[in-house]
Amino acid sequence: MTQSKILTQRLIIGGIIVIGFLWSYSAFVIVGMRDQAWSSARQSSSNLLQSVSRAIDRDIELYDLSLTAVIEGIRNPAVDSLDPQLRQLVLFDKSAQAPGYGSIFALNHNGDAFLDSGSVPPRKLNGSDRKYFNVHRTRDSGLFIGAPWMTRVSGRYMIPLSRRLEFADNTFGGVVVGAIEMAYFQKMFHRFNADPSIHVDIVFDEGDKVIWSQDEQKPFEPEYLDSIEKSQVGMTRDGSFISKGSVDVESRLNMFSQVGRWPITVNVSTEVKSINAKWNESAFTMGGIVCLLSLGAIALLVQLRRELLRRFLIEGQLKQLAITDPLTKVYNRRRFDEDIQSLHNNEDRNKSAILYLDADNFKSYNDTYGHPAGDVILKTIADTVTQLVDDTSGSIYRIGGEEFAVILNGFNLSNTMLKAEEIRRTVEAKAMDHAGGINNVVTVSIGVLHIGQYELASSEQWLSIADEALYRAKHMGRNRVGTPSISSFVNPQNLSDSDNERYKVAPVAVGH
Repeated sequence: MTQSKILTQRLIIGGIIVIGFLWSYSAFVIVGMRDQAWSSARQSSSNLLQSVSRAIDRDIELYDLSLTAVIEGIRNPAVDSLDPQLRQLVLFDKSAQAPGYGSIFALNHNGDAFLDSGSVPPRKLNGSDRKYFNVHRTRDSGLFIGAPWMTRVSGRYMIPLSRRLEFADNTFGGVVVGAIEMAYFQKMFHRFNADPSIHVDIVFDEGDKVIWSQDEQKPFEPEYLDSIEKSQVGMTRDGSFISKGSVDVESRLNMFSQVGRWPITVNVSTEVKSINAKWNESAFTMGGIVCLLSLGAIALLVQLRRELLRRFLIEGQLKQLAITDPLTKVYNRRRFDEDIQSLHNNEDRNKSAILYLDADNFKSYNDTYGHPAGDVILKTIADTVTQLVDDTSGSIYRIGGEEFAVILNGFNLSNTMLKAEEIRRTVEAKAMDHAGGINNVVTVSIGVLHIGQYELASSEQWLSIADEALYRAKHMGRNRVGTPSISSFVNPQNLSDSDNERYKVAPVAVGH
């Protein structure tokens, strides 16, 4: 993998990590905002729930004291003997006449009213058919709190509260009953809570009716718990649940608690939509910011990648220029030296070969046809060899004026000789005119070194031996393929006359 690809991949990975961190951090913050909103909603609901429960508990306790005082007064003979108006003042204190409280009645064992806190003589009333009366017939049930019902006296919805009256022999003697208006609770709810998304409900054990926190001026109308809500509230006296919404009803967070020791449960419900609205806007804002940052980061990454690729492309071009011969466009001497050293360090070097090529009588060609024509000859030789030696089988280099080198990979000695001869013949077959050349055409001489025969030699010795092989091809008459002599490390520049004579007759070159 090239350095440019590695750096580009690292840049992309780094960008992905940065963008991933941005989204992870924003997700962490958004989850924190969501949790904070829900925690705040639960805490607010809990505070409201406690305030409402305590207020209702206190009001019931005070009203129960008024009922108990009436019962004790009825049992007191001294009170019974008082003037009716004075007895009225003694039996019914001012708290029983507070706004929102209904009249207190004392009913005999037949259900007929014989005392009325709102009238002397008492108004005509019979409650024998009411549950607040019948629940006390057989036993003392303590304070009875009923579900909202519409009274016959006022025509308004009220919550009945009643206690048992007994004769001296503890038999059933009637009830003392009062009521608290539902409007009173509605005003209380609005006093504690002004948020329209929060409802305060009262659930009665005596019935399944519930009051919602409606408009303070709107008349109360009872509603009923559905089966799911009833089961949730009925499981425990304190808890919470989320009611699923429908087409017309929003999902709500419900928190409920029993009011003191009474058979009443207060439920505070908050719209899930309103809870989520507290963090959704911030979440969308943060998400938008992160999106913009991510797009900016991506744009920056694209630009950096483009600049890196451009830089590496230029560097690659400069590097290629540094190792390329400007005339023939093949590798130059610098690249040849690098590849020879790399080959020497390669364990598979015994399957490689080095060819030295030299254009025959090239100086006379330049003198005859001129240097521009000579440049054309060099380009043609380079193109010819390039066509015969592809990138997988080897590389071609210009290492001097008219000198070329070829490194072959994966060739044995026999195939190396065949490839060298193919190159020689192909160049000759081009039939490029050369008045001073063999057969009046441009030819090349080639020296062959198969590294398998000289594996232990140094790279400098390889080049010296290849040069010797080229010298022998030249010495044998040019347009030939030559191989080294039996003496492995001969330097052609130091040949004696006897050596020259021996090379002329040695059968080590092929060609014409």
